[in-house]
Amino acid sequence: PPELSIMIVNSNIKRELAQSSYNDRRRECEQAVELLEISSLRDITTEKFATNKSRLPDLIAHRAQHVISENKRVLDTIDALNRCDYARLSALMKESHISMRDDYQITVMEIDFLVDIIDCVLGSNGGVRMTGGGFGGCVVALVPPSLIVPTRAAIQDNYKAKTGITPSIYFCKPTAGVMSLL
Repeated sequence: PPELSIMIVNSNIKRELAQSSYNDRRRECEQAVELLEISSLRDITTEKFATNKSRLPDLIAHRAQHVISENKRVLDTIDALNRCDYARLSALMKESHISMRDDYQITVMEIDFLVDIIDCVLGSNGGVRMTGGGFGGCVVALVPPSLIVPTRAAIQDNYKAKTGITPSIYFCKPTAGVMSLL
């Protein structure tokens, strides 16, 4: 919705995907695909996965659970954005972050802390989650104009005090994009 700003906060925790467990997560998802005898995790519904989850080792089941539930959350998020349902958007982004933290295990303390700071300010008026490949990097938040200043202040007041790191904060507004005028 045009009334929300996109905020990116770089935790300034440098991540090295090649040295991280990112490739392990990919292999674990590929293993789930093999064991479930499907061509892709996007080919299984959350309901069908629930009935077949026991066929997977626990760790592999958690990895697949994240991807499958995230696929559904993406569709639900599109619907929430189209309806300007910020409470639902907030819940979906929170669920996404929790899943990345608990099932996919790609967040770090600093990212989780940023999400908590921002979520405390936004409540159900926007949403926040980690973005990118994990193991550091950034969070993304959808923020109404009235909460931009308090959100920035909360980050600046709390993040460096706890981590010793100064975050980088960027805001932008969604637009229609580039067009050709003839």
